[in-house]
Amino acid sequence: MMHDVWKPYFRYLQAQHALCNSHLLFELQVIWELHEHGWAKDLMDLLLEMKQEVDQTGG
Repeated sequence: MMHDVWKPYFRYLQAQHALCNSHLLFELQVIWELHEHGWAKDLMDLLLEMKQEVDQTGG
Protein backbone atom coordinates (compact mmCIF):
# COMPACT_ATOMS: atom_id res chain seq x y z
CA MET A 1 0.00 0.00 0.00
CA MET A 2 1.40 3.34 -1.06
CA HIS A 3 0.77 6.22 1.31
CA ASP A 4 2.19 9.22 3.08
CA VAL A 5 3.75 8.84 6.52
CA TRP A 6 0.51 9.19 8.49
CA LYS A 7 1.24 7.06 11.54
CA PRO A 8 -2.06 5.09 11.69
CA TYR A 9 -1.33 3.51 8.28
CA PHE A 10 1.52 1.59 9.87
CA ARG A 11 -0.97 -0.26 12.10
CA TYR A 12 -1.81 -2.42 9.07
CA LEU A 13 0.79 -5.04 9.85
CA GLN A 14 -0.18 -7.45 7.05
CA ALA A 15 0.35 -4.81 4.35
CA GLN A 16 3.57 -4.06 2.54
CA HIS A 17 4.20 -0.34 2.78
CA ALA A 18 5.70 2.08 0.28
CA LEU A 19 5.96 5.80 0.77
CA CYS A 20 4.70 8.18 -1.89
CA ASN A 21 7.73 9.96 -3.37
CA SER A 22 6.05 13.37 -3.43
CA HIS A 23 5.30 13.05 0.29
CA LEU A 24 8.81 11.76 0.94
CA LEU A 25 10.29 14.77 -0.89
CA PHE A 26 8.13 17.08 1.20
CA GLU A 27 9.30 15.44 4.44
CA LEU A 28 12.93 15.65 3.31
CA GLN A 29 12.52 19.32 2.41
CA VAL A 30 11.16 20.08 5.88
CA ILE A 31 14.08 18.23 7.50
CA TRP A 32 16.54 20.14 5.33
CA GLU A 33 14.96 23.56 5.84
CA LEU A 34 14.25 23.30 9.57
CA HIS A 35 17.18 21.20 10.76
CA GLU A 36 19.74 21.68 7.98
CA HIS A 37 20.60 17.96 7.81
CA GLY A 38 22.73 17.61 4.69
CA TRP A 39 21.72 13.98 4.16
CA ALA A 40 18.11 15.09 3.59
CA LYS A 41 19.18 17.47 0.80
CA ASP A 42 21.41 14.77 -0.70
CA LEU A 43 18.55 12.27 -0.73
CA MET A 44 16.17 14.83 -2.26
CA ASP A 45 18.68 15.53 -5.02
CA LEU A 46 19.19 11.81 -5.66
CA LEU A 47 15.46 11.09 -5.88
CA LEU A 48 14.93 13.99 -8.29
CA GLU A 49 17.92 12.91 -10.39
CA MET A 50 16.57 9.35 -10.61
CA LYS A 51 13.15 10.67 -11.65
CA GLN A 52 14.75 12.80 -14.36
CA GLU A 53 16.67 9.78 -15.69
CA VAL A 54 13.52 7.66 -15.79
CA ASP A 55 11.59 10.46 -17.53
CA GLN A 56 14.33 10.84 -20.15
CA THR A 57 14.50 7.14 -20.91
CA GLY A 58 10.73 6.81 -21.15
CA GLY A 59 10.53 4.40 -18.21
